[in-house]
Amino acid sequence: DILPNSIIFSEIMHKPTNNAPLPNAEWVEIYNTTESSIDLGGCQLLSSSKSGIIESYILNPKEYVILCSNSAAEKMQNITSHIATVSNMPSLLNDGDMLIINDKNNIQICYVEYSNDWYSGEPENAGGWSLERRDVKSNINDGRNWGTSCSINQGTPGEVNCLQGLVSDTIIPCITGVNVKDSRVLELFFNKEMNTQNCTIDNIALSEPGDEIASCSWISPKNTTLEITLKGELDDNRETTIEITDFICANDIPMNDTIIRVGLPHNPNYMDIVINEIMPYVSEGQSKFIELYNNTPHFISTNNLKLCNLKGEEISNYKSLPANLIIPYGYALISNNLEEINCILGINESCVYLKTTLPSFAGKSGNIAITDDKGNIIDALSYSEKWHHGIINDNHNVSLERISTMGNTNDSLNWHSASSLYNYQSGGWQNSHHRENNAVEETSDKYFWLDSKTFTPNNDGVNDLMILKYSLPETGYIATITLYTRDGYEVGVLAENILLNQTGEWLWQGNNPSGGLIEAGIYILNINAYNLNGKKINTKIIFVKG
Repeated sequence: DILPNSIIFSEIMHKPTNNAPLPNAEWVEIYNTTESSIDLGGCQLLSSSKSGIIESYILNPKEYVILCSNSAAEKMQNITSHIATVSNMPSLLNDGDMLIINDKNNIQICYVEYSNDWYSGEPENAGGWSLERRDVKSNINDGRNWGTSCSINQGTPGEVNCLQGLVSDTIIPCITGVNVKDSRVLELFFNKEMNTQNCTIDNIALSEPGDEIASCSWISPKNTTLEITLKGELDDNRETTIEITDFICANDIPMNDTIIRVGLPHNPNYMDIVINEIMPYVSEGQSKFIELYNNTPHFISTNNLKLCNLKGEEISNYKSLPANLIIPYGYALISNNLEEINCILGINESCVYLKTTLPSFAGKSGNIAITDDKGNIIDALSYSEKWHHGIINDNHNVSLERISTMGNTNDSLNWHSASSLYNYQSGGWQNSHHRENNAVEETSDKYFWLDSKTFTPNNDGVNDLMILKYSLPETGYIATITLYTRDGYEVGVLAENILLNQTGEWLWQGNNPSGGLIEAGIYILNINAYNLNGKKINTKIIFVKG
């Protein structure tokens, strides 16, 4: 038997051209990682659409060999003698594909899902260059361990790769989400390939009495999805928890013991899921993201949710979300590249991480909406870079956070730049400027008061916002808020004729009416409120801007 990863993919020529030093022929190179010879005869090379059989070849220890068709072998024989031909050789797609090698018994030995993104520079200019594996001793099988060949021949078929380097795996394995396929079948998603021989049903337990697992199996070729079948059915009126212990990844890094909450999902209504944080403006090499928040006590599946652009009533650029389960009052972080986002604050077990292409997401202003599969809008946001804190001079890699999950999505006062203490983003975690819903206390001696009379809008996450709380004797009050210096000089009107709820909060970031931040000093808020019944309230509050 050929053990898993005793053979690995080490080089891929999937975009050959006539204008390159190497012949115009497709091939893949594999490497024997063991100290023993391996008979490749009868093994299969599979792509997403086709499979071929490797003809007889003995691959010696630590040796490379290219796999190609008989016609390609004729072109390559003057370049290398290390050639194993493949009958019915799969074609190699230019834009990327999944390649797998199975043994004679159809058991997987290795795989690679190559991508144009692995090339340095512009992928469209990569024709004639091979992709090389940097470290054949590393099981890392993504862009960290692959790159453009640096050989003057633009590839090294059958030889030690020109591209060399140690690639260490430091990522701790974790669960990135759950999908409830039906009332008995669950899928657990992991952030990396797992050791399937050590991660078995013996390491999984259900917490609720009477809940038992009938079977579990890993989904090849990536082994990043574990399917669990329950003996009984999930109940709509309760949740269960899955406890996982002693799991390890393919590189033998242990996973922390993990408890996961699972329940039957509900269909979301308007504002049940809200856009909670956005990163639309990033530097080169960084990734944009959108964070969603579940506003309900129910589990909600992303399976039927879509992100899109919404301008007026025109919906465009639908992007379906991968199937996953957002727990009650939990988060979903969505990006086309999650690796560097995940490592900022670590993985949050209350968040699911969804890798997918985002709709149009401009840096300075734009619009994003969430809809269900019938096109009903769940939440919609039209944002602007002007919503950032006045102290932020460069908006690159600074996210905009929602302050109240129940507040108006398109109220600029309900958004704030992420705190510098959070590295200017809190993707997957509670926002740095989060305010609890209905965070207003009753008071008997006044109608308006400040959460804190010291106000320091320096974006450090502490007293960055002025929070004017109010509790009025009845509904229907309209207020105008004017700012004065302690000497009575009018700085300007901060809010004019705004309709207030009976209880609530008014938030201010420290901007004067002309747009800049007010200077440090002592100030007075003058609040004039009235209703249509002729009742009036006038309040003056002193505060310090630090």
